[in-house]
Order: sequence, then structure tokens, then C-alpha cells
Amino acid sequence: MSKPLNELSEALMEHLRRPNVVVVATLAEDGKPALDLLSWVWPLDARTVRLVISPHFPGGINMRANGKATLQLIDNELTYEVRGATRLVKESCESVRFPEAMFDLTVEEVRANMFPATHLTGPIPYARDAGTEALHKQLDEAMYGEIRATPAAG
Repeated sequence: MSKPLNELSEALMEHLRRPNVVVVATLAEDGKPALDLLSWVWPLDARTVRLVISPHFPGGINMRANGKATLQLIDNELTYEVRGATRLVKESCESVRFPEAMFDLTVEEVRANMFPATHLTGPIPYARDAGTEALHKQLDEAMYGEIRATPAAG
């Protein structure tokens, strides 16, 4: 196992700039863990990752309540855990017509978390439902534009 780092490598930032699925883990006030899948994730820099999640999902509720999250990044030859503190940037994103909140995660620890002598051979496979490709492209373009245009939490 490699030594934990306190920032994202360039390879991890490149991974986060491509369409993919990221798992976000949070804890509720009662200590129950929650996992949510996110696709609107963007590295602002090596120490900040922007996340967009429904404020009604457990992860959105938990990040708002305790300001902590862990991301699991999975791709070909890539399995990393990114832990950090979160801050609410926007209660509601304007680029979509359904509830989405924006958070910044300040990277506190990055560590490889695959067992020895083993590696993954691809990303988390996912596909958009037939007939929704144009809608998803429109939503992605709007949301990533808003993500990049919104100033950091502050």
C-alpha cells in the first residue's frame, strides 16, 4: 500500500475530468454509512473536488450535516480513496430543473486502496438509457459549465 498523499495527482485529476461514475461515502448523524453514485464531479485543482448531488440523497443530507465525505475513484489501473471536508457552495444549481446542490471537497488524504499484486482492468461500466443521449449531453454541458463558472466555497 502506498503512502497517503494530501492532494490529487495529475492522473486522478484527468480521471475526474472524463465522464465516469464516482462513489461518495458519507455518515449520517446516527453513524449509519451511506453510498451514492455521482457523475457530476470536477477537480478545481489538486486540493479541491467539486461535487454535485441531490440535496435529498443521503450523501447530500450528510455532507450538509457534518461536512465530511470520501470518494472512491475506480478506473483501469486506478483505485483511490479521496477523503476530505466538504462545504456547501450552492443550495441549488441553476443549470438543471431538478434539485441539485453543489459542494467543494477539500482533499485531506488520497490513498491507493487495492490489495497487493492486483489491479482493476476498467472503469465502473455504465450507459445512458436509449433515447436519452441528447438530454444527458445537454444536462452535462450545462452542469459542467456551471461547475467551472462557480467560485470556490469560501
